[in-house]
Formats: sequence, structure tokens, C-alpha cells
Amino acid sequence: GGIPHLWFLLDAGLPAGLFRRLFQLLELLHGRAPERIHLFAMAPSRDYWADLPIKSGRLRRSSEEDPAAPGPSAPESGGLLWALGRSSQDLQRQLADTYLAFGSGGIDLDSPEPPDSLLGRLHASCRSAAPLPPESRRPVSVDDASLTVHAAHTPLRELEICRDRILQALQELEDLRLDEILILLANPRKQAPLIEAALDLGPDRRLPFRWAGGGTGGLSPFASTVVQLLECLQGRLTLNEVQELLENPWIAERFDLDQTEGDGPTLVEWLQDAQFRWGLGPEHRRHYQDIPESRWNLFWALRRLGLGALVAEGRRDAVFSADGESDPTVPLERTRGLGLTLLARLARFAHCLREARQSWCGGGARSIPEWNRALNTIVGDCISTKTGPGAAQAAALRSEILEPLARAAMEGLKLEGAAYLRLLTEKLASLNGSGGRGPGGITVADLRHSAGVPARVVVIAGLDDGVFPRSEDRPGWHPLALQPATGDPSARDTDRHCLLLAILACRDRLILSYQGRSDEDGKERPPSTALADLLEAVVQTTPSATLENPTQDRCVGVVFHHPLHAFSPKAFAPDLAVSARGLRPADHEAAVALQQRRGFPAYPGPWSQRLPLENDWRPTLSELRTVLDQPQRLFAARLGLQLPEEAEAPRGEDLVDPDGLERWALRDRLMIARLEGEDTESLVSVLRASGKIPRGKLGEALLAK
Repeated sequence: GGIPHLWFLLDAGLPAGLFRRLFQLLELLHGRAPERIHLFAMAPSRDYWADLPIKSGRLRRSSEEDPAAPGPSAPESGGLLWALGRSSQDLQRQLADTYLAFGSGGIDLDSPEPPDSLLGRLHASCRSAAPLPPESRRPVSVDDASLTVHAAHTPLRELEICRDRILQALQELEDLRLDEILILLANPRKQAPLIEAALDLGPDRRLPFRWAGGGTGGLSPFASTVVQLLECLQGRLTLNEVQELLENPWIAERFDLDQTEGDGPTLVEWLQDAQFRWGLGPEHRRHYQDIPESRWNLFWALRRLGLGALVAEGRRDAVFSADGESDPTVPLERTRGLGLTLLARLARFAHCLREARQSWCGGGARSIPEWNRALNTIVGDCISTKTGPGAAQAAALRSEILEPLARAAMEGLKLEGAAYLRLLTEKLASLNGSGGRGPGGITVADLRHSAGVPARVVVIAGLDDGVFPRSEDRPGWHPLALQPATGDPSARDTDRHCLLLAILACRDRLILSYQGRSDEDGKERPPSTALADLLEAVVQTTPSATLENPTQDRCVGVVFHHPLHAFSPKAFAPDLAVSARGLRPADHEAAVALQQRRGFPAYPGPWSQRLPLENDWRPTLSELRTVLDQPQRLFAARLGLQLPEEAEAPRGEDLVDPDGLERWALRDRLMIARLEGEDTESLVSVLRASGKIPRGKLGEALLAK
């Protein structure tokens, strides 16, 4: 009973107001139950270093200091803490005036001594908060793979190199287990989808991995489908959104749509011909516009499609009356290609969408258990969850997300649908089916969420220039930019602090990678500023020497530049260091075959014959624009090839102002009817009922033109 044990772990400075509130809270609790309050502060150094100069674009002041008072002297280079320790030093400065000023000042907990390696010497320089003395410096050994930096051409190649270095660590480090390996992604939105491909070892082989919840930046296909479906139900449901739903494999399988036969694109083409624009029905459209409009919705388009498939060809220009809930309509005018079976599947899809929308949007604010029940029903009705991976993902959704949410929900708390969806989306980040969720396997996480997790092998990918660390987006007049104080939030300092935590949490081997070549022209790219500062700290652990480029020359054996492809023969050259060599067997076999040209015919060059000159070619203005905008199309035409045209996105708005082609088609049809002596008034009624002419004054103005 009483106050529970409270554990606080601080590793970086806090904003002044938040730190003050925390101090007041702990003072209050400490007076009632001091033995139940536990505060741990992580410090990279055993010595007091709060007053040491730190690299920063602008020197910060303490919240208690006078803004007009002169600051400390200009910083000088001093290793890892000088480059990456700003946030950690902010915490030291805040603790020095508060918690450390009372009583004994706390207890220093022992930590293991760093090993005699390059990574260990970096740890030692942090402990002393100063560069290593000359007698402790060592040259970089060829056999020392405790810290390596790898430059690649593409993000996927980065992860492939990291995979090879993991294979190397499994061979060289004694008793290393997969669950002692941690992969941290500096750019998870770009890199998370590539992890599964990068950790592939060949046919039916892959390094097992699992995602650390909440920080991978990417959702599993199943989770993405759930979010996509719920967002469509809460929105207008345009033709483009219906197309994305029909072409989603999880939804297509539920409604027996054959992706190989192109059922999804076929249905979208039918709906486009039937003038579907947005909305499930008239009642759905009334939520977004006051003007009543019973056309251009999904069920109206379905009636046109059904009539077009059933009504005889001679009656396709007639207006059919309808029940009291809908206006008259006309059949779709296309004469073939409307399969009844496929139409029935589309009708079942539309019916399920309507039921799902009524279940999701028809009840107003609800409790979390009520939202969970509605979500379970929608997932079961609209997504393939009966067998296979879908069933496993649906079970994981219920057991790992929905049930804990229901248990943690406050009694009587009701949420709107948008708020519940935001809460659900955050939780769905932990539901990833690509790498498994069981114990064991390599852990993959966001660098900013799991930087301080200890591991024997730590891999950090994505330390690209311009991407990491993040830049500040505050304007120059912002108070935090004009007078930065201790503990003020900074995205740039937070990223550097995360890199420092990851380095200090690594015990045996640290593997870093960045995009060192452009994937467009192959030009060399510099590492990020944080990684460059780390390499400078590496130089300070080696003996001094007079060199033209000391950082580059004294980092030989640390920085490795890799070829474009993993199967390049250069990746398996015999004179390469082990830390630069590819280790995937399939890549080695491909490199040998490529080097020996085994199974390849003689290479004749780009083309066996030169293209004939066209001296009499007189391009039109359109062809000249094509040459300037898309020269590859002219080149393909000279070769007798035809490149596919880019399909235009389907229109998702009402036909208020038809474009030139649509106006020309209406004018042509009316002109033909008038020349043949047909009744133009009945034709206008057909065109209006088919959705090709707007209602009211807009339609009258269009006809007058």
C-alpha cells in the first residue's frame, strides 16, 4: 500500500519549467516516502564537466543567468563529449544546482572498464571528459573491427553492408547471439521497408529480426491496410481512394478479386465510365455539401453498371425510374465487358463499405471498448483474416493492441473517431508482420527511441549529410533561437545525443553507415557533421603525425567505401580487409560468375548497329517539346519501341465545370442528334440523368455554350 516505488531515469537536460516541476514533485514525494523514490542520472563521464566548452552554434545560458552576462570562452575540440555532449551537459548543469547540491550528492554506480580497442579508447576519453594522454593512444589496428564506418551508394546497399558486418561479428565474437545485436535506423521512414530485403541471405534463408515497438517509422502491410480503410471511411471516399482499396491485396482477397487478371483496375475503369466521383450515397454526400445531389456516388454508379449489363442495347438511351430514395438514372452506355460476376463482387464490396461506415461513423463519441468492437467487425468484414497471415495478424491486433487498450482505458472516457484512430495508429507501429515478434532475433528500432539500449553489437544506418542530425526549423526571431537556455529542446542536439548514447551503450562492436556516393551520378558525398566529428574523435585516440590530411589518413582501417552492388567482384577482392568484404554466399557466386562471364554471351556494345541519320526530319512543335522534356521517348521511337503513357489520376470532384474534351463530346452528341432530327430535350434528360451535365444554372449555362 501507499506510494508505489517510482523510478526516474534521466539522460538529457529538460526544459527549465519541466525540470522545475519535476524537482517540486520529487520534493513532495520524498518528504512522505523517501525510500520509494529512485532517481538515476546517466552521465558519460565520472568527472564534473558541466563547465567544459561544448561544440554548439550558439552558447547557451542557464535559466538563472543574466542574458547580458558574458558567456564562457570559445569551445575547443575535445573528443566525443565536445562534439555530441550538449544535451548530456545540460543535464549535468541542472543536476549540479539541484539534486547534487543536497546531502551526499548521490552515489556513483560502477560500470565495467572499457576494453583495449578503438571503441574502448573512445569510451575512456568520455570517462575522463578529455582527449586521451599520448601514452594511451594507439594506432588503428588492421584486426580491430570494434568501430567501422561504411560508405555506400544507396540506402538498401547500406543495410546490405550492415548485414555483412553482422555476419562477420557472428563469426568473430565468441558466444554472440542474435538478440545481442541492435540495428538503429536514423531515417526509419526510408529504411524500415528495406530491412527484410537487406537481411535476406538467399533462398529460404534470412537473419531473423523483430521490430522494437513505436519507433520503426513504418507500418506492416496489414496495419497500413487497417489505417487506410478507416481513413477512407471517415473521408469523402473519392474514386482514387476506392481504387487504392480495390488494388490492396488484403482487401482484394477478401472480395475474391484476382490481381493477376487486373480485376481492380477493371472495376475502377467501369466506375470511371459510370461517372462515379465521390461518396457512398446521397446521405454520405450530405455530410460534406449542402446542395442535394443524388448522382456521382458509388451506389448510383452501381445501378448504372447493373442496368448496362442487363438492359437490351436498344434501351440504353432511356431514363429508368427508381424508388423514392433515388432519382431516375440511365444504363451505362458501353455494350460489352460488364461481367455480372465481377459486378456482384463490386456490389458486395460497396455494401460492406456502407455497413462499415455506419458502424464507424454513426455512433458519435464512444468508449475505447466500443471502438474496439467496431474495429473488430470492420476488419473481419473488409479484410482477409480467415486464414494464413491475415488470421495471425488479426489475432495479434486483438491480443497485443486492442485488449491492452481496453484494460488501460479510463472508465467513462469517450473518444471521437479521429482521436481513437490517432491512438490506434501509434499502437499499430508495433504490429509488424515482416520480421516476427517472438523472442530472439536481431532488434530493429528507431535511433531516436532506442539509442541507450545496451547491446554487444550496435549498427547505426543512415548517418547521411543533410538528414542526420536534423536541422532546426525555428525562425530567427523565435525566443529559443534568440536566447537559448539550458535544457531548451533542439532537434539537432537531440540527434547528436542519441548518437552519443548509442556509442556508449555498445560493448563490443559499433558499425556505422552512410550514403557516401550519389545514387544519380556516383559523386562522392561527405558524411554527416555528427559522423565527421566522431571520426575526428577517432583521430584523437591515435598517435600524432604530420600528414596532409590527418583525419583521412589516420582513419584507414576505420572508413571503408563499398562498390555499388553487393555482387560486384570488387566486393570480394583478395586484398580487401575483412571489414570491407562481402560475406553473403549468393553475392559471392554472382560475383564469380560476373568476373568469369560464365553463361554470358560476348558483349557487343550498346547496339550492334548505328541508327541511321534522319537528315530530312522536320519536327513539329509538339515533337520538339517531347525532345526537350522527355528525350527518351524520341530515342525509343527511333528504335521502333513505344513507351507507355502515364495514366491520369481519376477525378474525385463533381462535374461542375467539364474540361474541353468533355464539352466537345457533349457538343458533338447534341449536334448529331439535332442533324438526325432526334428530340434534343429527351437527350438532355438522358445526359443529365447519366451525370454528364451539371444540375441547375451550371447545366443551363453549359448547354447555352
